[in-house]
Amino acid sequence: MAQREDIRLHCEELNRCNQRGGRLLSLVDLFKAKTMPLDLAAFLLYRISRGDSFITGAVPGGAGKTTVMCALANAIPEFTPIRHAANINAMHDGERGPAALYICHEMSEAGYFGYLWGEELRAFFKLKQYGHILASNLHADTLEGAKLKLTKQNRVREEDFNALNIFVFITPGITREIESVWYSPDGGAEHMPVYSSGKTNAGRFIGKHEHAIYMDFLRECAQNNIQTIEDFRAALLEFRE
Repeated sequence: MAQREDIRLHCEELNRCNQRGGRLLSLVDLFKAKTMPLDLAAFLLYRISRGDSFITGAVPGGAGKTTVMCALANAIPEFTPIRHAANINAMHDGERGPAALYICHEMSEAGYFGYLWGEELRAFFKLKQYGHILASNLHADTLEGAKLKLTKQNRVREEDFNALNIFVFITPGITREIESVWYSPDGGAEHMPVYSSGKTNAGRFIGKHEHAIYMDFLRECAQNNIQTIEDFRAALLEFRE
């Protein structure tokens, strides 16, 4: 069966974030590899399918920030275009354009494509006010560290920081496990912890169970050996119909 053109273009844009070669991993890959438990994968899939914005964080390079970010970005609502927040002009275009997913490849001073800092990063955060979904990653492994970098070093307004619905922090290592997830339900309140892999709750998901239907979907994908981002996107869109 021929691949839908919208799926092809969607995955082509995600692959522009791929810095290390090889294929991008899907959420099925990540829960099978124990990067995140099934119920957490389902929760994130449920929320991002409804247009939540998200940031992934870890301190060292190579910890899997971009990998997790792209796997989550594959869940955005159907027919949502992907735009790369490359510079201040891209953000000004976003203030006038239709709703899209804007990806900042990394929140960093490094001068690479899609890396934002200072004025450009502040403009990126403001795009949520115009109905856009935001996705990015940064070198921080706690909510406090992320808030320090963004609101103090970059002077991002606290209300814009809180409007980013989901922060996902990763512990580096062979399995690259998700350490914690913080969530702001309405995109305006302070973030609350919804998941911790700490010994006190040993990976127990702390959240509502409205996402349970997505657990069944992910299990079915695993059973059908659906792994690539293209196949996962096609299966997800069919599931939503």
